[in-house]
Amino acid sequence: MTGDVHSRNSGRPSHALTEQKRPLRIALAITSALILVELAGGFLNGNLALLADAGHMLTDVAEDLSCPTGICEGPG
Repeated sequence: MTGDVHSRNSGRPSHALTEQKRPLRIALAITSALILVELAGGFLNGNLALLADAGHMLTDVAEDLSCPTGICEGPG
């Protein structure tokens, strides 16, 4: 019986799992875009506050990319 389960699983994530990750991926894309805007604005205007906030947002993105959030999946 377990052979049937493995034969149907092609190794790709299920549609439901992909849909669960979609909001997180959208948030990561928006945050990454804002990081680029803040970096550009900070460098062009010499604004240390914008550069510091861009660095802070970069750590937020790094945290969101870690495994506990559901982006990366283990071997199981």
